[in-house]
Amino acid sequence: MIEHVGIPVRDYKKAKAFYTAALKPVGYKLQRDYPEWQTSGFLEGGHTSFWISVPAKNFAPAHIAFLAKSKAAVAKFHQAAIAAGGKDNGAPGFRLDYGPDYYAAFVLDPWGNNIEACYFGERAPKSLAATAKKSAKKAAPKKRAQKPARTAAKSGGAAKRSRLTSAGRTAPIRRGARP
Repeated sequence: MIEHVGIPVRDYKKAKAFYTAALKPVGYKLQRDYPEWQTSGFLEGGHTSFWISVPAKNFAPAHIAFLAKSKAAVAKFHQAAIAAGGKDNGAPGFRLDYGPDYYAAFVLDPWGNNIEACYFGERAPKSLAATAKKSAKKAAPKKRAQKPARTAAKSGGAAKRSRLTSAGRTAPIRRGARP
């Protein structure tokens, strides 16, 4: 179990306001504030488990998911994060490619961190799952069997079967050999 995690931000005051608003629907509140270090911690469930800070040097955006208590909390998180200055990165809904009970919403914070609220308390309706399967089948590229090419032999012009090698050249197919 992870006890706490921190992500980088570029503007400490703006980040503190953003995360205070965005995380309220999923039960987090600002608990620790260290402006001299440009660091803040947010509390949920008795632990200050989420931290923001301005890094001293390099900045690389991160992804973090917050567990919500309901689908409504996921939707409220999405609305609050966008209202606080985030950018939509996936509206609330089931993510059947992640699992039958994966309900989530995604927002990019003003610094490019991908934040998510997710809920696992119910399965997607069967009609939604069936629609998703059909869509995935249509979107999947169809594999076609490659037929051996016929080439004229140097002697006599008779056609022979050949295959394409990994080097991109044609090579004759020998009897009993696999293409």
